[in-house]
Amino acid sequence: CDAKTGCTYQSAAGNCDADGSVCTDKDVCQNGNCAPGPALNCDDANPCTADACDKLKGCSHAAVANGLAPTGCDGGKHCVAGACVVKGCGDGYVDTAGGEQCDDGNPTACDGCEACKSLGYLSLDGKGWASAAATTIAPGPLAGQLGLEQDLTIEAWVRPTDLSVDRPVVAKALATGAAAWRLSIQGTTGKLLFYHKFQQAEVAIGTVAVQPNVWTHVAVVIAGTQLRFFVGGKPAGLVPLQQERRDVAGPVLVGADQVDGTGAATGNTFVGQIDGVHVAAAPLYGNAFTPTRRPWPVASTRALWLFDDLKGPALADASGLGNTLNMQGSAALAK
Repeated sequence: CDAKTGCTYQSAAGNCDADGSVCTDKDVCQNGNCAPGPALNCDDANPCTADACDKLKGCSHAAVANGLAPTGCDGGKHCVAGACVVKGCGDGYVDTAGGEQCDDGNPTACDGCEACKSLGYLSLDGKGWASAAATTIAPGPLAGQLGLEQDLTIEAWVRPTDLSVDRPVVAKALATGAAAWRLSIQGTTGKLLFYHKFQQAEVAIGTVAVQPNVWTHVAVVIAGTQLRFFVGGKPAGLVPLQQERRDVAGPVLVGADQVDGTGAATGNTFVGQIDGVHVAAAPLYGNAFTPTRRPWPVASTRALWLFDDLKGPALADASGLGNTLNMQGSAALAK
């Protein structure tokens, strides 16, 4: 400050803050003004993060959505949790577009990463089937009684190769003769069919056809006096039931609907492949759903056959109830 002229100001040198933002770097004093420096470089060279800068907090690197394959993370790779990884079982991302329904984030084989995959299935050529003896069946609808007051779900994955006649998927047989009830695929039309008989026979037929040579999830759900069909997880018919279902002690059959006194199948048999047969004493589905390729037991499960056994003829019950299914005739396991 000069006594005669007053205050004077000289340009200072050094750093300053031109805009109150940490997103500009090296703001400097120039000719008496604070000039903003270049933008802060927030690029972390990771194609799986979205780089940004907050004027108060600085750089951030948020992970992009799992499953994206931006430039720099392509060619058989995609982003998972902000990292570029090779696509596949164990990468920690459920790649539904690639057919996955689960992923444990661990590439170690057979440790659970494959838990949602089908490891095997039952292959039937029309001369084979499988049966579970009534004496081994756990208490519940599978033991025989299917009164109108009892609920039931029967579901399975099927790949029929011949639909020239009715093809039974799961049935509850009498000791000999016709089935007490059965879930079949109707010949020619491909629609689901549920039959049962006590004093009078009753037949319910669905509205949607199962296509041959294609793996399809099918289900019949009985809740009180209402029967619902599902094909591929979508509603395929609602039918009211009026007749009482019979309480029997015969075997449960997969791929057949009748047996004679020796246990041999005498009616129609399935031609194609069957997998993931699940019988539950509850209505598991009421509306459209996404079928699980490898079902898991629930509290109401009475039997669950996944056909992942290394060999037969005895096939394990994944429900833990010990309802062993035995392959008969030419029935075979395939993967």
